[in-house]
Amino acid sequence: WHPVLRTLKDQIEENTGHTFNSLLCNLYRNEKDSVDWHSDDEPSLGRCPVIASLSFGATRTFEMRRKPPPEENGDYTYVE
Repeated sequence: WHPVLRTLKDQIEENTGHTFNSLLCNLYRNEKDSVDWHSDDEPSLGRCPVIASLSFGATRTFEMRRKPPPEENGDYTYVE
């Protein structure tokens, strides 16, 4: 870990009570760069992953939404 990132990691772990073993960095070069809707549901993260998010640099809106439950037999969806 880079010393600056190690310090941030240690502070986050102290504040959350969770231990983190990986880091993903995104570079937003300008107002056109973004991350599309996605789920942090990779099997390697486990069943109920804990994700810490830090933002640096340009301002971005951080939005979250609840995933809808999976459709079941007999469910109906209409899109116009």
